Amino acid sequence: GDTYKISFSKPGYSDSIISNYVIHDGESKTINVILRKLPGKITGKITTVTQVPVSQATVTAKNSSNHVFSAVTDNNGNYEISSLEFGAFTVTANKTGYTSKQQVIVNITLQNLSVIANINDFTLNQGNVTGIVKDKSNNPIIQANIILSGALGSASVISGSDGKFAISGLVLGSYNFKCIKPSYAVFDTVIYVTDSVNVAVVLTLNNSTIKGY
Repeated sequence: GDTYKISFSKPGYSDSIISNYVIHDGESKTINVILRKLPGKITGKITTVTQVPVSQATVTAKNSSNHVFSAVTDNNGNYEISSLEFGAFTVTANKTGYTSKQQVIVNITLQNLSVIANINDFTLNQGNVTGIVKDKSNNPIIQANIILSGALGSASVISGSDGKFAISGLVLGSYNFKCIKPSYAVFDTVIYVTDSVNVAVVLTLNNSTIKGY
């Protein structure tokens, strides 16, 4: 047999430790442990810059140990993250179609178990890119792959039966723009997305040939 120190832990609960636990050779024991929920709580509201509540936004709280806790806002933009340990948390929020860069740092202590972190900088992504893909003879090209990428995000779409395409809900700013279609040279450029940008894409057939015997 021997003497052991046994620890029990789970995120959101206080640890429980049993010291000097003795187990003899051939002995079998059952240990029942009660873990108590941690008392810390972060609440708040997520809104746009014009104070419109943002529902279904994901709110995350990360502590100094990089443990992440999250919640989703209700129809009024409110959220609650509970069962948190003492310490500092960095709170952020995000939702597809919106941009938010705000971070709120809160500190849960024995004297301040419930803290508030409101985020109110959400802006609706309103950038739109439209265009048409054609060949040099002005014929529409269908099923061409249009790809936007960059630090602000990425998006892609396939040109329709008329060669037209549209991408909406983009963060305003600079993107790499590519159009790819088999048998054609890649169309590659940089565009700046505003409320409405139209891109005329002209693809050129590849002239490379392979010959052999």
